Amino acid sequence: LQNGRPMPMAGGFARNRSRSRGGGKGGVGKPVGGFGKRLYVGNLAFTVSWQDLKDHFKVIGPIRDATVATDGTIGTRPKSRGFGFVEFFKPEDHERALQVMTDTEIGGRKIWVREDRDL
Repeated sequence: LQNGRPMPMAGGFARNRSRSRGGGKGGVGKPVGGFGKRLYVGNLAFTVSWQDLKDHFKVIGPIRDATVATDGTIGTRPKSRGFGFVEFFKPEDHERALQVMTDTEIGGRKIWVREDRDL
């Protein structure tokens, strides 16, 4: 973290490393703990950060992890590759997000949400 924000990472992932109430464990790959399901979020604007993604989804419930795939930077912020992942603590929040978050708008673009297939 730099000034309380994730450091830009070229060609990698901007990770939510917060562990406080509703934060996430960060990282990519198989979730540790929880119930083991992630959501894939597509059509993200290039300026969307992991924090933006987390803030958008927290209306559903506490977020375990929010990650945005990045490639390069825009100014001092990582540049989104257009997709990310969200993991909830509770299975019912996961299911609700699948039902209601597709076609919501973040960063000026409508997103779509599905089960992550890479687990």
